[in-house]
Amino acid sequence: MGVQFLREHIVDSGRVHYAFMDAGGESANVVQPSASLYYFVRAKTLEEAKPIFDRVTKIANGAAMMTETEVEMVFDSACANYIPNKALTTAMYENLLETGSLNLTKEEMEYERRYYDSLPPSTRDRLYSRAKAAFPQLSEKEWNEMAESPILERPMPLVFADAASGSTDVGDVSWVVPTAQVTIGFEPQGTPAHSWQWVANGKSSVAHKGVLAAGRVIAATAFDVLNNPELLQQAKEEHTKMLDGRKYVSGIPADVRPR
Repeated sequence: MGVQFLREHIVDSGRVHYAFMDAGGESANVVQPSASLYYFVRAKTLEEAKPIFDRVTKIANGAAMMTETEVEMVFDSACANYIPNKALTTAMYENLLETGSLNLTKEEMEYERRYYDSLPPSTRDRLYSRAKAAFPQLSEKEWNEMAESPILERPMPLVFADAASGSTDVGDVSWVVPTAQVTIGFEPQGTPAHSWQWVANGKSSVAHKGVLAAGRVIAATAFDVLNNPELLQQAKEEHTKMLDGRKYVSGIPADVRPR
């Protein structure tokens, strides 16, 4: 209850996910002897996430005091926010344009169509709006074709956003060395992450081609860095400027040990 009320007092980008791992029992007419919950605190930066985590910890301790019970907190993991390197990412994008094609067959597109057809009309409308916003120079016919394709074969424009939409330990790496990432569109368009469509598609030849395409793009970018001292120097200088004197500090408390 305390965490629910906390939600309106954190930064807009903050998230507090939770799941009951053990509700303590199944009887309805007794106070259960125990309960176990898993909390996942997220924000745009580690600096913003830490105060939220501290508040959640205080709420847990306060609830234990209020009910005269004991609470045990086990720290599971932490990820730093990702710092993209524009120099490396631009080089990686150029390699995506050259080597990132999946070369899907007619049969593979038909296979993906089954997942795409599970989408509601509202999601397909959003795909159309996305295509129109990303490629304003195209025609109405081309926007519709993009929105109705089960796999987006045209690379999206390179855009540097303010924050990533997910959490990854690549973020920790990006604080130490210049880092770039590539996303390959081998999941059916419009299907959400962590969905049954993504799981089912994972066994397909399309997914396998996507992994190989990502490998080609990463390898080509590594080749560029090894053979282009100017690109390497540019990436290093940008990384130093982005850090602006800040040092990497792990979000995992110093006293936490692997279980």
